[in-house]
Amino acid sequence: MFKTKTLSSFKGMFPPIHQPLPLDKRESKKLLETITSSFRAQLDREHGAPTTRPPLSAPTARHLSAAGANIPERPVDRHLRAILTNPLFGQNNEPTAPRETKSPLLSSSGRNHKEVFEKAVGKGLMTIDRAHGFLLAVLKSIRESSTGSVSLGMRESGAGLLVVQWLRASGQEQGLSFLSNKRFIQLLLRYMVAGDLSGLAWTWFQRLIEMEKAADDARPQALLESLVVAQWETQGLEEAYSSILKADGLVREHDVSPDMLSQAWVTIARRTATDSWGHKMPTADLFESFLGVGRRIPAAHLLEDAHLDLHHPTKPSHDRAVELLSSDGIWREVSRFKSDSSFAKVLKLLSFDTLKHLVRVGEVKLAEEVLVRISALLNSPRLELDLSQREYFEDAMRWFRGEDRALY
Repeated sequence: MFKTKTLSSFKGMFPPIHQPLPLDKRESKKLLETITSSFRAQLDREHGAPTTRPPLSAPTARHLSAAGANIPERPVDRHLRAILTNPLFGQNNEPTAPRETKSPLLSSSGRNHKEVFEKAVGKGLMTIDRAHGFLLAVLKSIRESSTGSVSLGMRESGAGLLVVQWLRASGQEQGLSFLSNKRFIQLLLRYMVAGDLSGLAWTWFQRLIEMEKAADDARPQALLESLVVAQWETQGLEEAYSSILKADGLVREHDVSPDMLSQAWVTIARRTATDSWGHKMPTADLFESFLGVGRRIPAAHLLEDAHLDLHHPTKPSHDRAVELLSSDGIWREVSRFKSDSSFAKVLKLLSFDTLKHLVRVGEVKLAEEVLVRISALLNSPRLELDLSQREYFEDAMRWFRGEDRALY
């Protein structure tokens, strides 16, 4: 039986290992130049070698700079940049230097909302509720800052894009389940409209109405309403009207019930009648088309129809409003609602607007008849109105008699 040799017996078979001798200053410099030139050559092979030119005059430099901006970016570079800027991969534990200028992404205490958001995303802690909180925090900072316009501050903050990128990277955009959270989607749409991301909202809307049982899904209605309200606030009535017409076209194309448009249509109709003083009225053709969409919706919206007639850009009419206010049915209906309900508020404003319109066009006698009708109904035992509702219409009477008219 042979005895196994120990490891030490092989020592003589290998040459001795020596530590590298220390380099002097000249040799160190030469080694650094060799490594640098090798690295530079590798970069030149992958991205192209830079050209050396004499200094350019200022106009020439500006011209070339503008021309260079039009050079198409490589697909690899775009892909790499998309990865590096995605908040899902943007975890960074190193503190950043404080900014000199006030940013919408900075709180009053100097906290950077974007950094907090990206760290939460990087750690897998981001949720819809936290994303909603992030958007609220940025909105609060915008309102506290010196930004002249809230929508401009929303656009410059880029917060909407950050949240959209997270929805896409985390896979939540695939199922669109986040659209069930109405508070979140209302705020997100404000950021998206301000940041020119409305096209993505239309993609979501079309995907929803293409799904099975789309008519029973509340998400497309909530999404469309949030979109048109955000457009009304940021861009005006014409943009909101145009979106209603676009949605009507998509609903027709996919053979979906026009009831899907009811929520958004009624909301914008009421904004037109009650809050139009701060917005430019749409053209007569666009207004007529908007009314046409309303006529296709089976749900009753008598108050809105009558009120829109009073605000027609070229042919205002009081006929339907007078007929409505002279009927018993509408007053019995208001007794079913609380005084602060939207129905009661719209009826109050319709009463005021009808009286003002009748006086303005010289129909004083008709205005008196409407006012007498309102007064008689207020004293009727069949009409159970609370104190606030009675005060609404007593205000209308005082206005007609010339008291407090400056308030309206």
